[in-house]
Amino acid sequence: MYQEMESRTLEMLAVAMSEEYGVTVVCNGQMAETTFAQDSGRAVITIPSIPIQDRYYRALLRGYVDHEVGHVRFSDRVLLTDGPLRYPHYAGSLKNITGIFEDIVVERDMGESFPGCRRNLRTFSTLIYLEHSSPILPPPLEPVDAETALERLAEGDLPPREIPYLIWTAFTQYLLFRARSDVLPRFKNRLQLFREPVDIFSPGLADLVEPCLAQVATAKSTRNTMDLALQVIEIALHYFEDFAEKEGWFTPQMLNVLRWILRNGGSAKDTVDIARAAELLVGEVARTIDPALLDNQITLHNGIGSEVWENRIAELSRSDQLETLKASAKMDAQMQALLQSFELNRSGPMRRGRLNTNALHKLFICRDDVFYRRVERRKVNTEIVLCIDMSGSMRFDNKALLASKSLFSLATCLAKIRGLDFSIIGFFDNQVVDILRHGDRVSGRMSILPDGGTLCGCALKYAMQTFSASLEMRKIVIMITDGDANDGDDFERAIGRARKSGVEFLGVGIQDEHILQYLPEGECCIISEVHELAAEILRMLRRKLGVER
Repeated sequence: MYQEMESRTLEMLAVAMSEEYGVTVVCNGQMAETTFAQDSGRAVITIPSIPIQDRYYRALLRGYVDHEVGHVRFSDRVLLTDGPLRYPHYAGSLKNITGIFEDIVVERDMGESFPGCRRNLRTFSTLIYLEHSSPILPPPLEPVDAETALERLAEGDLPPREIPYLIWTAFTQYLLFRARSDVLPRFKNRLQLFREPVDIFSPGLADLVEPCLAQVATAKSTRNTMDLALQVIEIALHYFEDFAEKEGWFTPQMLNVLRWILRNGGSAKDTVDIARAAELLVGEVARTIDPALLDNQITLHNGIGSEVWENRIAELSRSDQLETLKASAKMDAQMQALLQSFELNRSGPMRRGRLNTNALHKLFICRDDVFYRRVERRKVNTEIVLCIDMSGSMRFDNKALLASKSLFSLATCLAKIRGLDFSIIGFFDNQVVDILRHGDRVSGRMSILPDGGTLCGCALKYAMQTFSASLEMRKIVIMITDGDANDGDDFERAIGRARKSGVEFLGVGIQDEHILQYLPEGECCIISEVHELAAEILRMLRRKLGVER
């Protein structure tokens, strides 16, 4: 009975987490993992089905929940998604090794923040990696038989292409047990069993990566764990490049297979997002070209986690965030009140209509409102891209800080409107920077650091690419700038092409009327103070969405 109540509690927890933290929880899966959807960045937690009759039911249930909740709370989901793709030559292995290290850091942080989790997670990791006492768990890890593999290779019984896979399997198993041995002493008992194959295949490699592994248990963030994983991979790659020159049995062909493994994460299955990796490579090549030769013909996209994003988008201070939320509370309430009748489906309880069988108990207290009626509701069903000018002129008169606060206020308000999908990008020169992507939760990282020119055409062409292909979705671009476009002709052509595709526009001029040269007066507003930005955009959106009173 108690275990059945825990099962119901798990389902309730899944629903609560989905609403509160913006994640999707999938129960009854075959494995436990936290992934992030590539289109929206939304966290997806998978918790496996655990039979109630299993003797370790409670320990596994608590361990799975604590571990995966730890990823949602402490892991940098953007970095875990986009970070490996910045290194396409070993993206797959970087993802896997970062996962090994990140698990340790997350479990440590959960134990420190919630002391009750520490025992759950230690029991959980012992069951998963050491005891395997439950039939629902995967088979235990067994050390690679390195001596037999080399003997079979010498006799011709083992294809040479299989050796690199065995080498990398032995190496990653050692990384797992070595890193965990610092936080759980029981792992030290089996550590030597997993080091021996590494020493046979690649003598000295374990000692080379030891300084990195010693830092895993004290890593402070996902960035730290990914940096350590990157260092381990680079050390291993350099080692095997030298090894191929010195050892006759480790041929250049084996080295090429190992490079494939580094790229694809240890198996022949391609786990690299080729399109994203190619995009990043093109961006790196374009950065080495003389900007004068580009002539505004190429737009460089800087995703969340990129170097430009790190340098140009900062975190609003806690005091600035609180000040902004307090100032926007009235505006938020007004927007919600205007949209309430527009969004909600009020279908009951009623005294006539269809019988609501879930409300029949009301008849015992002489109430007759046990019916409901289906009412068609209108949806906002709109995609919006806000393009904010990050050029050098935004640094004057404190425009950058006030615009950043306005963006945070606006994003907080818009995020509460059902059916409204929006994103925010900043633009300068021929580059755009993701500030908030479609589907991402609103964060305080919206402080823009201005510099460069105003190329509105480049920003608009990129904004067009972020819209979905759905013909049912209404699409609106909001262009916010404090000066004239440096690529005016290109901007006009881009607006014309966008209008033919059904895209609508709103323009905001910050102490500047040049935006009226490109958009009609009915689609624009000119503000004298940047703190008016959020209120003016909401006013124009209410008119666009047909909810203005």
